Amino acid sequence: MGRSKDMARDLRWGGRVLGKPRKTRLAHKGAYNTEDTPYHVLEHVFTHVAPIAENDVIVDIGCGWGRVINYLLSLGAPNRVIGLELDPEVAADTAARLAPHANVSIVCADASAALPEDGTLFYLYNPFAEFVVRRLSARLMALPHLDRLRVVYYNSLHLEPFVKDPDWRIEPFQTPRGRVGALIRPARHLFSMNEGETEMKHSGEIVLRPADAQDGPAVMAIFNHYVANSFAAYPETPHPPQAFEHLLNICLDGSFVVAEEDGQVIGLGFLTPFLPAETLRRTAQVTYFIAPEHTGKGLGRLLLQSLVASARQRGVDTLLAHVSSLNQGSIRFHQQNGFERRGELQRVGRKHGQDFGVVYLQKFI
Repeated sequence: MGRSKDMARDLRWGGRVLGKPRKTRLAHKGAYNTEDTPYHVLEHVFTHVAPIAENDVIVDIGCGWGRVINYLLSLGAPNRVIGLELDPEVAADTAARLAPHANVSIVCADASAALPEDGTLFYLYNPFAEFVVRRLSARLMALPHLDRLRVVYYNSLHLEPFVKDPDWRIEPFQTPRGRVGALIRPARHLFSMNEGETEMKHSGEIVLRPADAQDGPAVMAIFNHYVANSFAAYPETPHPPQAFEHLLNICLDGSFVVAEEDGQVIGLGFLTPFLPAETLRRTAQVTYFIAPEHTGKGLGRLLLQSLVASARQRGVDTLLAHVSSLNQGSIRFHQQNGFERRGELQRVGRKHGQDFGVVYLQKFI
């Protein structure tokens, strides 16, 4: 949708042109600078990721000037829509403009302390610091309708509180234009089943969770694929399943996550220390591998987002990636996701009869 159509929709439903980045006045409360979600992202989210059910109560966390609510109004659905906004001036302005719509209410409140009890579909565009998201996670889990609860977390920079909590399952998504986010729902074990019922299954869902000892064979199978068929992994001969224990030992404690679909591990990621010196603890190295049939779906970005969140929680503010000079796809991936190329050690390796260098890339977080 072009800029002119975006403006027309803003004016038609919200009475104000939106779309420009905004600085927050409430950084001391954990709020971030933010901008309005593009309409093409909202189209994808509410059509393919989290279609709106007839009985959904939709809550826009950090609603700002009302872009998400404008989109929902344009659909003509009668669902109740609640916008939560921390800034009192912004909340008052948005409430006044959207007052003609009886199904919309704007509440000036801290979302982590005032989530509506009847909310079922929550939209979150990363407007908050990690400690606020942690409180949100706990508050969401305390809501009464867990069987209907869905959280759309777009531009999900702080997934850590959800990834580390086994009561949540995370399903990444990517829009046709490459924007990424996650659909978050309560884990299946929280729902009691009546006699004769089976556990709910949703084919094709991708979930991020902490790695455990049972993941060894699947993780090493993915790693060994790249050992045998590419320069993404440096070794030339496959590693045994027992090598998984070594990976768990060398990674920063608790940072190893796996991506799972229909009970199968399809990707992995972890952080390792840069060097053992205490003065270099602020820096960590990132590693991730994805099963070849699942590449190109945004999973790499989601794993990276999870590792960024994990790094921040551990006081790490610099990430490094070292990549074979023959792995141009990985070099492009890192540069497209905020890493800067710092240099190359030329002709330091030889695999399958080919010389290769090691390219170092760096990202400040």
